[in-house]
Amino acid sequence: MFNDSPLPPGCIIRQARAKDKRIIHKFELELVHSINSDDSDFFARFIKWISIILCLIGILIFNPILCGIILILMYFIIFTSVNQDWSRFWVIECNGRVVACAKLCFYNHKNYNYSVLYSLFVAHPYRHQGLASYLVVSLIQQAHKPLYLACKPELFEFYNRLGFDKIPVDDLPPGLQFDLGIPRFNVIPLVFK
Repeated sequence: MFNDSPLPPGCIIRQARAKDKRIIHKFELELVHSINSDDSDFFARFIKWISIILCLIGILIFNPILCGIILILMYFIIFTSVNQDWSRFWVIECNGRVVACAKLCFYNHKNYNYSVLYSLFVAHPYRHQGLASYLVVSLIQQAHKPLYLACKPELFEFYNRLGFDKIPVDDLPPGLQFDLGIPRFNVIPLVFK
C-alpha cells in the first residue's frame, strides 16, 4: 500500500518556512496552469477574459485612479493568498533546494474532524523518484482521518496505490466540493479512511 523507499540522498522533508513562500507560490501557479490547460471549455475561458478586459477598460475610462487601486488590490490578494497559508505546506528539500510541496489542512465541521490534502507538486526534474509518494505517505500519517483530496483522472492510480478511494461528490463534507474545484475542473474526489 505505501511506498517504503527512503528519500534520495541529500533530500529531507520538513514543514515550510517563510523563505519558501516564493517557490511554493510558483509551484501552485504551475499546478493551476496544468489543471486549467486540460480544461476544454474554450468558450467559458473566452468569456471570462473578455469580461475582465471590458471591466478594466470601463474602469480605466471612467476613473484611472480607481483602476490602479483595483489592480494593486488584485495583485495583493493573488500574491498573498499563498502567503497566508504557507505554514500549512510541507516541502521536500534536496541539496538545499525546495523541489516538492503539498498542503495539509485540518477541519472541524460540527464536531466532524477531517483533513484535506491540496497542491501536491513536484518540480519536473525531480519527478519519478518517489518524492510525491513519500510526501503523501508522510502527510497521511499526520492527517486526521478521513483525508480528502481531488486529482486529475490520470493520477487516480497513483493515489489509489497509496490507499485513496473514489468517493461520491455528495458524500464530501459541506463546502468541500467548491474547495476541491468540483465541478469547475475535471477532477475526481478521493478519500483515505
